[in-house]
Amino acid sequence: MVITARGDFDAVTSPDLHDAIAEVFVDPPAVLVIDLTETAFFGAAGPPTPTAVCWACSVWTGSSFSTTR
Repeated sequence: MVITARGDFDAVTSPDLHDAIAEVFVDPPAVLVIDLTETAFFGAAGPPTPTAVCWACSVWTGSSFSTTR
């Protein structure tokens, strides 16, 4: 599963990404990639979201997590 973030990633948009990720965890994929290649700005509010995803992936055996930039 790949989730692509586009544009600015900050305190205003971080909840949108969080919600998209939460939907994925209803039926966790074997692999989750958060693609940040199309982000123009990555603000200080951004890092907690991928960090939380990394922790959540560790809960499910066989799940792995990756980010790209």
